[in-house]
Amino acid sequence: MDRNYEMARFLKEKPLNEILSTIEKEKKIEDSMRSAQSKVTQMQRRLVHTQRAKRKGPQKVSKLRSDLNQAKESLKVIKAESMLAQLPARKTNDPRWKGMSSQWVRASKLQSPAPEGHFLRSFGQSDRETIDNSNDEANVPQALMLLNGPMLEYLKNGRSELASALRGTRTKEEKLDLLFLGFMTREPRTEEKEWLMSEWNQEGDSYMQKVAWMLLNAREFSFIQ
Repeated sequence: MDRNYEMARFLKEKPLNEILSTIEKEKKIEDSMRSAQSKVTQMQRRLVHTQRAKRKGPQKVSKLRSDLNQAKESLKVIKAESMLAQLPARKTNDPRWKGMSSQWVRASKLQSPAPEGHFLRSFGQSDRETIDNSNDEANVPQALMLLNGPMLEYLKNGRSELASALRGTRTKEEKLDLLFLGFMTREPRTEEKEWLMSEWNQEGDSYMQKVAWMLLNAREFSFIQ
């Protein structure tokens, strides 16, 4: 989200004296945020160096962690004072996203960082509280989100791209090919198609959701293996 654009959007109908006053206040807050961010970054570096220097005792590390958490809380307080933190989120009128959760649209339409618990945050998106705070480490919450999180429900939504594409197919073979192309960017192998079609014919149309779940949780689909 561009800070200057959001500020201009908010202030465009305001009287001149209020605009000038708000800009001055925001500049002071921005300076404070920059100073607090610098402090957090420095403390993070000190903590990393202290942890690497094993000769330092655990009490020193614990103290640094406590100081770092306090610095982060101070940064949050400063951010909350900003006018931008109090602005309502922009809404999109794009009919393609009608009926979809506001958290599952184009990345350009999402706030950054995404809220806690969002798919992007679970898979390593930075919280932007410190510099270079993203990560690509696999973890248990990621596996749980794919196994029984909301991802599949959003894919099954009648207005999702996947659901729309599946409605355009006629046969089970076409649906299976589309699912594999969507998840794996390839068509199913002969043995995969034979086994899945056999199960599909026995269980009926509801089996398509199971196929989507299996592909979503397949190791081949995983970004980190």
